[in-house]
Amino acid sequence: MRRIVLLPALARPRGRLTSGLGRLRGRSARAKPVVLMAALAAAGLLVAIPSPDAHAATPPVKPTASAKPCPAADVKGSGDPVLTSNPTDLPAPGGTWHRTFADGLTVPAKTGSWGTASSQTVVYTGDNGGKWVEYPDGWPSTYTDGNPGYQPAQVLSVHDGVLDFCLQSVTVNGQNLPSGANPSPLVTGSSQYQTYGRYTARIKSDAIPNYHAAILLWPVNDNKGACAESDFPETDLAHDTVTAFAHNATTNCQDYSVQDEFDSTTRIYDGAWHTYTQEWGPGFRKYYIDGQPLLDGAGHDASTTNVWDKNERWQLQVEPDCPGITTCSNLGHLLVDWVAAYSYVPTSTQAPTSAPAETAPATSEATKAKEAGSVHPAASCSLPGARGSTDTGTAMTCSGSPARWRPA
Repeated sequence: MRRIVLLPALARPRGRLTSGLGRLRGRSARAKPVVLMAALAAAGLLVAIPSPDAHAATPPVKPTASAKPCPAADVKGSGDPVLTSNPTDLPAPGGTWHRTFADGLTVPAKTGSWGTASSQTVVYTGDNGGKWVEYPDGWPSTYTDGNPGYQPAQVLSVHDGVLDFCLQSVTVNGQNLPSGANPSPLVTGSSQYQTYGRYTARIKSDAIPNYHAAILLWPVNDNKGACAESDFPETDLAHDTVTAFAHNATTNCQDYSVQDEFDSTTRIYDGAWHTYTQEWGPGFRKYYIDGQPLLDGAGHDASTTNVWDKNERWQLQVEPDCPGITTCSNLGHLLVDWVAAYSYVPTSTQAPTSAPAETAPATSEATKAKEAGSVHPAASCSLPGARGSTDTGTAMTCSGSPARWRPA
């Protein structure tokens, strides 16, 4: 599994690693890594709907970014009604799934409207009142060695009933850098976080080399990722099939090799719309494509070992996965037709209560911000004084002239 070092109070994006660069790619590598999301400023446990003057995470870089107009997306087949496809209540093992969030993405939002300098600012409100936040423009992503990897202002828009990730190279301070985005809904109405839930999205994608999708659940405490992370769908956007990963380490929550893996034959770029659903409840995680359960290698349809029982948030992480970050110039669309989220209500008890409050490490985001993404020794970096680590956990710092990643 890939080690990602975060901006303080941010969760770590994780991803499948590429051979030749210390990363694993392809279905032959069994301990595949999973792209985790960077958390959007976990200030305490629950992230309330922020006001414009809320304390915001400080981006590690403030690039000047621009991109060419994105070509038209093939939205044929979109417009599936979100409320019809996602009833208010659905049966769940030992209880009921109760819908708390639904967005048919019919409220238009132009390119540029998702841009933000704060990870806590609501950047979009959907057709059923659901609110979204997003990583700030210029934040690094999993594979970018500290360079900007997320550019929501240039990547995201809403049109023709879809959320459009226009994945392309964005000119950042004179460099053409492949760029993605990482939006997250406030699934309870006021927070990204809840304990247990059902998360579902209708998605299709072009075939886009050197891009990677990992839609995932991530805990409040970044140090608990390997005990709590759940990734589905995860896949490269030009090769490989869709996979689900349930991370379930016990005592060492940094050991990402401990996981249950559920494979499929579906390719996210096959030209068809598919509905991807994960269910997380007391003692189980399950994954579905178009209503059909995914199975692990032993034929089981659920992960039931050491299932996390504290709050997590849902992020739609799509990012560049490129060996030479400035050499990739691919372009295409990943489209989301709708999303919906549910809470878990046990049958034999009153309305569920939130898990005990967790607190993220109290690190000031204004001092020596860490750059997200694992780093390669001797690779160039953009923020002297920033800290990072390699895939194997070696501590690194951005230093010297020219600035490069060197052992701390």
